[in-house]
Amino acid sequence: MDVAGFLARHPPFDALTPQALARVAGSVRVEFFPEQTVILDESGAPARFLYVVRKGAIELLSEGRLLDLLGEGEAFGYLSLVSGLSPTATVRANEDTLCYLIAPALADEVLGTPSGLAFVDSGLRQRMMRRDADAGGGAILRTAVGTQIRRPPVTCSPDTSTTRS
Repeated sequence: MDVAGFLARHPPFDALTPQALARVAGSVRVEFFPEQTVILDESGAPARFLYVVRKGAIELLSEGRLLDLLGEGEAFGYLSLVSGLSPTATVRANEDTLCYLIAPALADEVLGTPSGLAFVDSGLRQRMMRRDADAGGGAILRTAVGTQIRRPPVTCSPDTSTTRS
Protein backbone atom coordinates (compact mmCIF):
# COMPACT_ATOMS: atom_id res chain seq x y z
CA MET A 1 0.00 0.00 0.00
CA ASP A 2 1.18 3.50 -0.71
CA VAL A 3 2.10 5.81 2.20
CA ALA A 4 -0.82 8.21 1.67
CA GLY A 5 -3.32 5.35 1.47
CA PHE A 6 -1.98 3.83 4.67
CA LEU A 7 -1.96 7.11 6.62
CA ALA A 8 -5.47 7.98 5.39
CA ARG A 9 -6.80 4.95 7.31
CA HIS A 10 -5.52 6.17 10.69
CA PRO A 11 -6.11 9.18 12.96
CA PRO A 12 -5.20 12.00 12.85
CA PHE A 13 -4.28 11.63 9.17
CA ASP A 14 -7.74 10.39 8.20
CA ALA A 15 -9.13 13.91 8.54
CA LEU A 16 -6.51 15.65 6.35
CA THR A 17 -7.38 17.12 2.98
CA PRO A 18 -6.01 15.10 0.03
CA GLN A 19 -3.44 17.85 -0.59
CA ALA A 20 -2.22 17.92 3.02
CA LEU A 21 -2.11 14.12 3.11
CA ALA A 22 -0.05 14.04 -0.10
CA ARG A 23 2.37 16.61 1.34
CA VAL A 24 2.84 14.57 4.53
CA ALA A 25 3.12 11.25 2.67
CA GLY A 26 5.66 12.71 0.25
CA SER A 27 7.92 13.77 3.09
CA VAL A 28 7.79 10.56 5.12
CA ARG A 29 11.09 8.95 6.05
CA VAL A 30 10.93 5.16 6.48
CA GLU A 31 13.01 3.59 9.23
CA PHE A 32 13.46 -0.01 10.35
CA PHE A 33 13.91 -0.84 14.04
CA PRO A 34 15.06 -4.37 14.91
CA GLU A 35 13.34 -6.14 17.82
CA GLN A 36 14.29 -4.67 21.24
CA THR A 37 15.68 -1.43 19.75
CA VAL A 38 15.02 1.55 22.05
CA ILE A 39 13.60 4.31 19.86
CA LEU A 40 12.89 6.91 22.55
CA ASP A 41 14.29 6.77 26.07
CA GLU A 42 12.21 7.75 29.09
CA SER A 43 13.65 11.04 30.38
CA GLY A 44 16.04 11.11 27.42
CA ALA A 45 16.25 13.49 24.48
CA PRO A 46 12.93 14.79 23.13
CA ALA A 47 11.43 13.10 20.08
CA ARG A 48 12.67 14.51 16.79
CA PHE A 49 9.83 13.04 14.71
CA LEU A 50 6.22 11.97 14.85
CA TYR A 51 6.40 8.20 14.44
CA VAL A 52 3.71 6.00 12.88
CA VAL A 53 3.97 2.21 13.09
CA ARG A 54 3.74 0.83 9.55
CA LYS A 55 4.48 -2.80 10.35
CA GLY A 56 5.35 -4.48 13.63
CA ALA A 57 4.70 -3.53 17.24
CA ILE A 58 6.01 -0.96 19.70
CA GLU A 59 6.18 -1.22 23.50
CA LEU A 60 5.66 1.76 25.79
CA LEU A 61 7.53 1.09 29.03
CA SER A 62 7.87 2.97 32.30
CA GLU A 63 10.54 1.84 34.71
CA GLY A 64 10.69 -1.43 32.80
CA ARG A 65 6.94 -2.09 33.14
CA LEU A 66 4.83 -2.47 30.00
CA LEU A 67 2.23 0.33 29.75
CA ASP A 68 0.94 -0.25 26.25
CA LEU A 69 1.60 -2.08 23.00
CA LEU A 70 1.13 -0.09 19.80
CA GLY A 71 0.35 -1.68 16.46
CA GLU A 72 0.09 -0.74 12.83
CA GLY A 73 -1.23 2.76 12.21
CA GLU A 74 -0.68 3.98 15.76
CA ALA A 75 1.49 7.03 16.37
CA PHE A 76 3.95 7.84 19.12
CA GLY A 77 6.41 10.54 20.09
CA TYR A 78 3.87 13.31 19.56
CA LEU A 79 3.64 14.50 23.17
CA SER A 80 7.41 14.84 23.43
CA LEU A 81 7.64 16.40 19.96
CA VAL A 82 4.93 18.98 20.70
CA SER A 83 6.20 19.84 24.18
CA GLY A 84 9.93 19.66 23.46
CA LEU A 85 10.27 17.66 26.69
CA SER A 86 11.71 14.23 27.33
CA PRO A 87 9.48 11.25 26.60
CA THR A 88 7.55 10.09 29.65
CA ALA A 89 7.98 6.46 28.62
CA THR A 90 10.63 4.36 26.92
CA VAL A 91 9.58 3.34 23.42
CA ARG A 92 11.00 0.03 22.22
CA ALA A 93 10.43 -2.22 19.22
CA ASN A 94 8.59 -5.31 20.45
CA GLU A 95 9.45 -7.07 17.20
CA ASP A 96 11.12 -6.05 13.96
CA THR A 97 9.23 -2.84 13.17
CA LEU A 98 8.95 -0.44 10.27
CA CYS A 99 7.94 3.15 11.08
CA TYR A 100 7.06 6.23 9.10
CA LEU A 101 8.85 9.29 10.50
CA ILE A 102 7.23 12.68 9.98
CA ALA A 103 9.35 15.81 10.40
CA PRO A 104 8.38 18.35 13.09
CA ALA A 105 7.09 21.07 10.75
CA LEU A 106 4.64 18.72 9.05
CA ALA A 107 3.79 17.03 12.35
CA ASP A 108 2.86 20.49 13.71
CA GLU A 109 0.54 21.02 10.72
CA VAL A 110 -1.14 17.65 11.25
CA LEU A 111 -1.41 17.95 15.04
CA GLY A 112 -2.61 21.57 14.78
CA THR A 113 -5.82 20.58 12.97
CA PRO A 114 -9.03 19.92 14.93
CA SER A 115 -8.56 16.19 14.36
CA GLY A 116 -4.90 16.44 15.38
CA LEU A 117 -5.76 18.33 18.56
CA ALA A 118 -8.39 15.73 19.43
CA PHE A 119 -5.75 13.04 18.84
CA VAL A 120 -3.25 14.74 21.18
CA ASP A 121 -5.99 15.34 23.76
CA SER A 122 -6.92 11.66 23.66
CA GLY A 123 -3.27 10.72 24.22
CA LEU A 124 -3.05 13.06 27.21
CA ARG A 125 -6.25 11.64 28.70
CA GLN A 126 -4.99 8.08 28.33
CA ARG A 127 -1.69 9.01 29.95
CA MET A 128 -3.48 10.71 32.89
CA MET A 129 -5.73 7.68 33.38
CA ARG A 130 -2.66 5.42 33.40
CA ARG A 131 -0.95 7.72 35.88
CA ASP A 132 -4.00 7.74 38.16
CA ALA A 133 -4.19 3.97 37.98
CA ASP A 134 -0.50 3.73 38.86
CA ALA A 135 -1.07 6.07 41.83
CA GLY A 136 -3.22 3.44 43.47
CA GLY A 137 -6.65 3.68 41.96
CA GLY A 138 -5.84 0.96 39.48
CA ALA A 139 -3.95 -1.32 41.86
CA ILE A 140 -7.00 -3.55 42.13
CA LEU A 141 -6.83 -4.04 38.36
CA ARG A 142 -3.32 -5.49 38.72
CA THR A 143 -4.18 -7.73 41.69
CA ALA A 144 -4.67 -11.44 41.18
CA VAL A 145 -8.29 -12.43 41.88
CA GLY A 146 -7.14 -15.30 44.09
CA THR A 147 -5.63 -12.88 46.60
CA GLN A 148 -9.04 -11.24 47.11
CA ILE A 149 -10.90 -14.43 48.05
CA ARG A 150 -11.26 -14.76 51.81
CA ARG A 151 -13.75 -17.62 52.17
CA PRO A 152 -14.92 -20.67 50.27
CA PRO A 153 -17.37 -19.97 47.46
CA VAL A 154 -21.09 -20.29 48.08
CA THR A 155 -22.55 -23.05 45.94
CA CYS A 156 -25.93 -24.65 45.36
CA SER A 157 -27.36 -27.42 43.28
CA PRO A 158 -28.61 -26.66 39.75
CA ASP A 159 -32.23 -27.17 40.78
CA THR A 160 -32.12 -24.55 43.59
CA SER A 161 -34.72 -21.83 43.09
CA THR A 162 -33.74 -18.18 43.13
CA THR A 163 -37.22 -17.09 44.26
CA ARG A 164 -38.54 -17.06 47.81
CA SER A 165 -41.04 -19.69 48.74
